[in-house]
Amino acid sequence: FFDTITVDVGPLQGVVLNAAVRNGVNLRKIGNSRIGVSVDEQTRPERGSESASGDQEGGGDFEIVVTTPLEDLQDFVEGTEDVEIEIPLDISEQQESEEQQEQDQLTLPSIPFLGELEQEAFTECVRRMKLINARKGDWIVREGAVGDSMFVITSGQVRVLKRLDERRMWQLAVLGEGSFFGEMALLRGGRRSASVQAVAATQLLEIDRELISELIERYPSVGQTLDRFMTQRLLRNVMNLCPIFTPFDRNERIRLIERFVMRPVEAGELLVVQDEQSDGLFVVLRGSFKVLRTMEDGKEIEVGSLHEGDIFGEISCLYKKPATASVKAETDGMVLRLPREDFDELVMGHPQMLETINKLGERHLSATLDKLAAKGVLI
Repeated sequence: FFDTITVDVGPLQGVVLNAAVRNGVNLRKIGNSRIGVSVDEQTRPERGSESASGDQEGGGDFEIVVTTPLEDLQDFVEGTEDVEIEIPLDISEQQESEEQQEQDQLTLPSIPFLGELEQEAFTECVRRMKLINARKGDWIVREGAVGDSMFVITSGQVRVLKRLDERRMWQLAVLGEGSFFGEMALLRGGRRSASVQAVAATQLLEIDRELISELIERYPSVGQTLDRFMTQRLLRNVMNLCPIFTPFDRNERIRLIERFVMRPVEAGELLVVQDEQSDGLFVVLRGSFKVLRTMEDGKEIEVGSLHEGDIFGEISCLYKKPATASVKAETDGMVLRLPREDFDELVMGHPQMLETINKLGERHLSATLDKLAAKGVLI
């Protein structure tokens, strides 16, 4: 049998309505669109007094989320402003798996890159996402693990942690409903750059590599949006991690980092060349870099490695001398560069930064000498 509901539709942005009904009317809200639903209680089937959402007594307003298209409605609502629609809903006996019922009750927050999708693609994307329920304290991703998916938080909260050493972890951010994470390892390949832990009961949607690749291929704006968010996250992480920025408050960190120039790096590229003066101070945003010392016999010795938040080129800039070692990109990555001609002006105007860079330069030089000595090389 059928139940007819009247839906007052406001401005629609790619909304697709779901014909599935459970315990009366089970319609939901998707993205930023809101649709009010009123139910004629006389024609409503006796499936129990509890409705899926809205008022339990009499007709009421419902917030709609939808997952599968009602084909007859799609063409009709496209481009409509304000209309009133009567929708016949088939509410005959329907068996759903426990997992599907849980997914049906999900209300998606506003998610920037999903807003780039057309109606059909949005529905397909939601259908193929995997629903994950994490308890407080559960680890969702671990730093160093291979990243083959990204996650969207639909409810709850997580914290992003970066390991400083064997005993200490640094909290980079706390993320809530509507936030997503894991896109860096997924888009750029490689391993997770941080760990993510649930700080409360949290519900997430997992998007695998195959799905995100298909979306980017069909909708380039999705990739552009993810790239933009990834860059913002890299900058925020560096502001929280890099010791030359951490002594300052957030506004001052932003002003300082705006003096740097962002630069992509390809694997194998030399950014600093031993015995030549560095052309600036560098901060690693993403990727892995080797610190190499070339000996008199031409042999290269690896004396260090650099990762997100590390700086290099500071010794050459600080002492106005040729670099004591070369720095080569081990992977594709991204760096921030403060041009050499701007170095003096910036650090002299910020004594805390100058002090930090001086200490880091001494520490890096000492570590290089120690590693060379351990290999039997004396300078």
